[in-house]
Amino acid sequence: MSQETMETEVRHLLAAIIDTDAAALTPEAAINSFPGWDSFAHMNIMMMLNETFQVPIDETTIIRCTSLSGILEMLKT
Repeated sequence: MSQETMETEVRHLLAAIIDTDAAALTPEAAINSFPGWDSFAHMNIMMMLNETFQVPIDETTIIRCTSLSGILEMLKT
């Protein structure tokens, strides 16, 4: 999967979970920066990363992935 395709997929999945438009999600978008991105939504995002990209969910992942840029950076590694 190309970097651009992965970023687009992450944006759309994240937008669906937090109930916002994918175009509104800048790299700076982060937990609590949108009304729908609260701690409950954050755990749903973690499950989505696990199911879609086989990302192991651990404390480090939960902490690193508190923003769109953090999620994308983590997926690069």
